[in-house]
Amino acid sequence: MSKIVFGPQLPTAGRFASINAIATAATQAESLGFKAVFMRDHIERDMEQHLNHTTTGFCEEGLDPGDPNIYETLITMSYLSAVTREVKLGVMILLLPQRNPILAAKQIATIDAMSNGRVIVGVGVGNVDHKKEMEILGVDYRIRGAMVDEYIRVMKEIWTKPVASFKGRFVNFSDAYIYPKPVQKPHPPIFIGGGYHLQPRILRRVAELGDGWVPIAPPGHYKEGSAAISKMAEEYGRKDNDFKYMAYLFTSIAPTREEAENRYEALLKSQSVFHKRQDSAQIHEDDFRYRSLIGAPDDIIKRIQEYVDAGVTHFELLFGTSTLEEYLQRIKLFAKEVIPSF
Repeated sequence: MSKIVFGPQLPTAGRFASINAIATAATQAESLGFKAVFMRDHIERDMEQHLNHTTTGFCEEGLDPGDPNIYETLITMSYLSAVTREVKLGVMILLLPQRNPILAAKQIATIDAMSNGRVIVGVGVGNVDHKKEMEILGVDYRIRGAMVDEYIRVMKEIWTKPVASFKGRFVNFSDAYIYPKPVQKPHPPIFIGGGYHLQPRILRRVAELGDGWVPIAPPGHYKEGSAAISKMAEEYGRKDNDFKYMAYLFTSIAPTREEAENRYEALLKSQSVFHKRQDSAQIHEDDFRYRSLIGAPDDIIKRIQEYVDAGVTHFELLFGTSTLEEYLQRIKLFAKEVIPSF
């Protein structure tokens, strides 16, 4: 059996996001042979982001833009644990500074129990796009990195100890009996999100606290990043840890390369992410193309193989579409023509 895990990002946000769309996409993905489904985590998203961000597809002229819905991640995962049977349920990424880590640990363990051990947890600090929602929740954006490091330790303590205690900068408790424990042992895999670039603080977080790394990066970054992570892991007594690597890739697949390119260009026209980002993660159109899968199935297979050769075993696929029907057509084409090659 192939060790490569492919999973589409579900329509939990965007113009056609709905409970029915989420359930339909997840169950169809499972029946088509995808091994995972993924979702994003946000509390707030304004209309500009709703209409003009790659993570929510795009709204073509003449289509109803709908409300800026974004369904809460952990509740959605719980719901999906009941409507699916085998597919892994992943979040990429959980904005951990926005959540009470004790409650989050309890919720994730409960979902892992409900799904019989199918949870994948991606966590991250967030970036400038998430500053507003952190402020709404009363989170100090400036110290979010320190919060994430401590919160991961808190969750591991709760997941792995019969009686949990923790004393830190942000969280303090003792002798807490927090059950159920996760089905997966010692706990669900933790993928650390972050990095358009090779950022040492993120790589160190993976080496010390994570089980995997999920940047938005070209294949070459994985070879450099994994080497750095392995070296850093020795400092923390984790040199034998089996780190996993995930690629988060925008995917425009169609029966022909021309059709795939046309749909890709239609999405780019609506995007603001290339023009308004002012942080260190600024991404330009040429870089975005290089970190995307665009073309007919044979083109996609060749590009994925570059990532596999670089050590990537997990793929989260963002099918940027304007309708649920198009989304379902694309995942079906990918499952039929691409997955069997891996």
